[in-house]
Amino acid sequence: MVSVFPTDYRIEDLVSGKQSVKLFDVHTTAVYTALLYTTDDNKLHTVLFEDVPPFTVHILWQTVQYALMTSAEMLVSITGLVFAYSQAPKRYKSVIMSAWLLTSAIGDLIVVFVAEARMIKDQALEFVFFAILMAFATFIFGFLAIHYKDRKPRADEADEDQQLILDKNTSEPDQLIQ
Repeated sequence: MVSVFPTDYRIEDLVSGKQSVKLFDVHTTAVYTALLYTTDDNKLHTVLFEDVPPFTVHILWQTVQYALMTSAEMLVSITGLVFAYSQAPKRYKSVIMSAWLLTSAIGDLIVVFVAEARMIKDQALEFVFFAILMAFATFIFGFLAIHYKDRKPRADEADEDQQLILDKNTSEPDQLIQ
């Protein structure tokens, strides 16, 4: 398999050094098979078969999908982080934040490992695999959400994030009440 730029090409037989009689035109995103044969007059002939036609959908159509995925990622991340931060005990707030980011990184590594290792040869089956994996994670999340018990923060914990309050008589940051 050879990747080439879209233009006219002539095939050369490296063993005999002969070039094909006919030029053929290739396009990006298409897949071709070339059949080479020599005739009685000792000329190299080429027949080009188009296995997959070139794509006709413009690449800018992807911007809609990227915008949707980016907004969904922002909404899920912000909501999840706020929830995790509000429910975490005082001493574990930063640990919870790092655990959130770690799970995101592990998910990205799973995608990279499955996609780059080419464990699943057919890309459609690879997408089905990821859909099944997401459905499985959704069921686990649903089970945990049903059995979740809301944690009410203690009074001293609720005020901890607001320890530094400006005195009503001053606006100087160095004269804060603790």
